[in-house]
Amino acid sequence: MRHISQIPKNITKDLLVKLYLDEHKSCLTIGKEINKSIRQVSRYLQRFGIKARPFSTKGLQTRLGAILSDETKEKIRKKLLGKKLSPEHRLKVIKTLNSYSGNRNNNWKGGITPINKAKSNKLRDTKEMTWWRNAVLKRDKYTCVWCGAKENLHVDHIAPFALYPELRTSVDNGRTLCVECHRKTETYGNKKPKI
Repeated sequence: MRHISQIPKNITKDLLVKLYLDEHKSCLTIGKEINKSIRQVSRYLQRFGIKARPFSTKGLQTRLGAILSDETKEKIRKKLLGKKLSPEHRLKVIKTLNSYSGNRNNNWKGGITPINKAKSNKLRDTKEMTWWRNAVLKRDKYTCVWCGAKENLHVDHIAPFALYPELRTSVDNGRTLCVECHRKTETYGNKKPKI
C-alpha cells in the first residue's frame, strides 16, 4: 500500500470499515465526521482497499422529460459523439424500439394499404414492375412531364399502387416526374389520395 504514511493517524482502516461498510454512511457524512472532503474520504477508501458500495438512485429525482437548453443538448451531443454501444446495450435498444412498432405504436392507423409493407416491396421489385418503369420512362423520353427535368426521376402511379392493383403495370397509369414534382402530387408519401 503506497501513500499510507500520508493518511492521518486517527483515520484507520477499521474506522472507515465501521463507518462506510457497517453503518452504511456516505462519503459526505464520513467527511463531515472526520473533517475531510468527499474526495479525500474516497481516496482513503481506495488506499485501504475498501471497495465502493453499488451506487443507489434511492431518493434521487429523475430528469426524465426535463426541458434542456440548446447549449446543454449540444454538450450532451459532443460527449456522446463517437461512443460505441456495447452489444448488450445495442440489443436492448433494438428490443425497445421494436416494442413500439406496428400496432403497438401510438400513431398506428390500422395499416395504410391493404398490402403490408414487405409484400408491397416484393411486388415493386418484380420483373413486371421493372418492365413497367422502363416502359414509362422510355415513353416520356426520360423527362419530367411537369417541368422537363432530366435528373432525379421517379416513375409515379397516377392511380395509387395500393388502391388499384389492376392498374399497377398499366403503362397508361404511369408518368415520369422529377423528385420535386413527385413530392407535389396528391398521393406522394402518406398523403390521402383524392381519387
